[in-house]
Amino acid sequence: MSDSTPPPAPSHGAPSDDDLARATEELAQLTLPLMWRLRNDTLRIVEPEDLRPAHSLVLELIDSGMQHPKQLAEVLDASPPAVSSLLGDLEGKGLVSRDVDPDDRRRVLLSLTDGGRAVRGSLRERWLAMMQSRLARVDVDDLRAVIRVYRTLIHASPDGAGAAANADAAGPDGGDDGRARSPDAEAS
Repeated sequence: MSDSTPPPAPSHGAPSDDDLARATEELAQLTLPLMWRLRNDTLRIVEPEDLRPAHSLVLELIDSGMQHPKQLAEVLDASPPAVSSLLGDLEGKGLVSRDVDPDDRRRVLLSLTDGGRAVRGSLRERWLAMMQSRLARVDVDDLRAVIRVYRTLIHASPDGAGAAANADAAGPDGGDDGRARSPDAEAS
């Protein structure tokens, strides 16, 4: 192909293995810097409340209807002791209450306190303001495409089994010192 020959037209069928490999490599190169920026944005958002990103996510999940620690452990892919530690932090700050489930006294029922709802609302407002600022120059159709991809990724797992997740949960999770952590590590 000479320099004056235009590149081949994009294929509208299934991508070739080479196309998929190039797109995956480019996405991988872009993902880490984006995750770092979102992590730093998240830390700035939660810091005024003296919380970690995992606390913010737990508040959002409880507010979205998750009422039992087992549900949180499944979505966070965290051990029950790690979830208990996160809940203990939030309960100690007066943001979450843990009560005996009246339908099954062996289970704990989670709810946000008035203070927890206020903090969750404040965190959500700051998160949305940051996202609107960051996305102001992105075309709405492109944003809708990103939303479709996010929904696919949230409900997929590397092993193909599908992960339990809440597509409406706001905000990324991250560690305090920049190292990748599981929710188990963050809770310790």
